[in-house]
Amino acid sequence: MLGFSSTWLWLPLYGFLAYCLYRDHLRSNLPWIALAAGIVVVLTDQGSVNLFKEVFQRLRPCHEGDLKGLVNLVSGNCGGQFGFVSSHAANVFGLAAFFSVAIPQIGTKGLLLFGWAAIVSLSRVYLGVHYPFDVIIGAVFGGIVGLSTAIVTMKSIVK
Repeated sequence: MLGFSSTWLWLPLYGFLAYCLYRDHLRSNLPWIALAAGIVVVLTDQGSVNLFKEVFQRLRPCHEGDLKGLVNLVSGNCGGQFGFVSSHAANVFGLAAFFSVAIPQIGTKGLLLFGWAAIVSLSRVYLGVHYPFDVIIGAVFGGIVGLSTAIVTMKSIVK
């Protein structure tokens, strides 16, 4: 589960997805799609911090005093003080929603992206750094951002 939470594991997956997009005749739109995907990551990442974590300031389970000794930190690292909502969940679900809508040719690969996003999100709970509700709301937030960005991309940028 530690590996699924690692950003380094994500990079080859998204690199492979970019290659598939390039290969599947999206060459002319690829720069715009890549830019829009980057915007999704910035919006989900910064939104999860500035709209949720800093506003609600709910402690992560690994920082919660009442749970001391009950939370097993696999990595020994708890992360920042606040955990609502999960930035990991927001990012991966945002990208899954974005790619599934913005790229009609993605087909069943879109379902694989949502499966990947679910595993990443579950890993955050398993590692003791988020409550289940943190990843659920992070996934919903990310999905909304990804879907919205895909719609705007499809209507105004990609021809």
